[in-house]
Amino acid sequence: MNDLIDNDECSMTYSTIDQAIQAVLKTGPKAFLYKYDMASVFKLLPIRPSIVPFYGCHWSDQVYFFVRLSLGGRSSPRIFVCLSQALEWILLNKYHVQYCQHRLDSFLTVDCSEQESLRTMAIIISLEYLGIILDTDVFETRIPVDKINRMCNLIRQLSRKKRCTRRELLQLIGHFNFATRIIIPADSYGYGGIFGSKWFSGIWDDDFIGLALHKRNSTLLELMPIVISAVLWGANWSRRRIIFYCDNQVLVYILNKRRSADSIIMMFIRRLALLSFKYNFHLMALPIAGTTNDIADAISRQQWARFHHLSHWADTFPCQIPNPAELIYPIFL
Repeated sequence: MNDLIDNDECSMTYSTIDQAIQAVLKTGPKAFLYKYDMASVFKLLPIRPSIVPFYGCHWSDQVYFFVRLSLGGRSSPRIFVCLSQALEWILLNKYHVQYCQHRLDSFLTVDCSEQESLRTMAIIISLEYLGIILDTDVFETRIPVDKINRMCNLIRQLSRKKRCTRRELLQLIGHFNFATRIIIPADSYGYGGIFGSKWFSGIWDDDFIGLALHKRNSTLLELMPIVISAVLWGANWSRRRIIFYCDNQVLVYILNKRRSADSIIMMFIRRLALLSFKYNFHLMALPIAGTTNDIADAISRQQWARFHHLSHWADTFPCQIPNPAELIYPIFL
């Protein structure tokens, strides 16, 4: 039956956890949340009698026909969404709910006050939606404990093995991808570096971080602090071999080979090469496990108490970050 249904006509996009988070952010702390999951969703809608003969099957000398939307039918989700959209419209326009979204059969409402019309519902300020806990009391999102335990168990199981199957690896990657929906990498927030007692730290410019995230290129974000380090301290590296410890294997390869297929990355690599020629130092990179890269992680997240505890020898105040133009164009004084 699915072969007779146009895939383009039935294609659709579902609401995401990001949209729910944005709704909570706009509503503010202590917002009231309500979630409702409809049961047996496809059984609520009947099939048009004229097409019932197409939804039949033969089994054990008997012929059976679906009279309700069939599970697995290509058009079933698209048809049911029409009912969901109607219910959403009623909540927004008749009950004046501040925000409502649905993902097929799962509804979420966000409101800044407990309205009379919703007092019969179990309104709370913390609930699990699409596998993520939304907590408007402490104003945070977090992964449920059972999912964290499941990920930890997977990591422990794989850490005891020398090899794993493709299925096991994909299962672990799937859990990690799910966690990244709310766990923000340090390189997407800020950056920093340390050399001896000198150090610097900064927050990404909106335009630059937007470019990197649009290109899905975290390597670009991790390359920038290295170029900044060379601009700040390159004069102190004369006739020395400088080793950068980086927890990005791709960046380690790029730094050691001095080449990349990304034209934007190459602008910074060329700047780094010119600095090494100017100050006469040799640059190389070595990988470091992210779990042991604590100092750089603390600087990137601007966790100052943690940073000064880990690097008590560091200066009290950071170095001034150079002008962005100095990171790309060859400026010789």
